[in-house]
Amino acid sequence: MSQWVPIIVSVSAVIVSICALGVTVWQGIQTRRHNRLSVKPYLVLDLGMGVPNDNHKVYDIILINAGNGTAIIRKFVLTYNNKEIDNFTQFYNNFINENMTKKDLKGQFRWGGYNIGDSVLVGKERVIFEFKGKVKNNNKLEQLQNGLGVYIEYTSIYEDKIFVLGYNNTDMESEKAK
Repeated sequence: MSQWVPIIVSVSAVIVSICALGVTVWQGIQTRRHNRLSVKPYLVLDLGMGVPNDNHKVYDIILINAGNGTAIIRKFVLTYNNKEIDNFTQFYNNFINENMTKKDLKGQFRWGGYNIGDSVLVGKERVIFEFKGKVKNNNKLEQLQNGLGVYIEYTSIYEDKIFVLGYNNTDMESEKAK
């Protein structure tokens, strides 16, 4: 019996070592998962329509990072009536010629966007589109509001998964009609 004691102790030590190694690997996996979740970005769009007084209206689309980590932009697209806006200045000039010269909308436009690789820090917000001014014809402002869309693909700093944020009021209106 005394000859088996060293063998039993050795086998027991090997089993304990293998279990400890397994627990260490599991703990490393859990720590990695926790670290990825702790820096996960979450982009949201804040859509606003306000009336500061009877003559002036405000319409805006603001992008906010409400997550715990920095978002890295992989794709950013603005659309109008489901068509991609390649050149926002050209779109703005066309929109002005169609609507502002008729005095239907009179005010200031402001827009912003992102390039591939840009980052959105935690808690930061950025105006994607904003109109402030007088509205003679509410249909023109509603046409603008309903026609604008935003599509964003972004990832975390680990770049392991691509998240998608999309908004298109036209699609939302067609869903309500169903």
